[in-house]
Amino acid sequence: MVEYKRYKRTYRKHYSYTKMNRTLQAIWTQNEQITTKLRDIEDFLYRKFANTVTRQVFKDKPES
Repeated sequence: MVEYKRYKRTYRKHYSYTKMNRTLQAIWTQNEQITTKLRDIEDFLYRKFANTVTRQVFKDKPES
């Protein structure tokens, strides 16, 4: 009986840990997908408006 109780307790703990790890893994994968999407958007916008952005930056800079 004692062995069974101990096993049940450890199994419950282990199960909760695996569940937590699974959720964390899902969150991490989601974050990676979002970051890659944002990076793609950033690259696209930079390529689209690169000329205007650089022009503005150089216009705002004082002559050295």
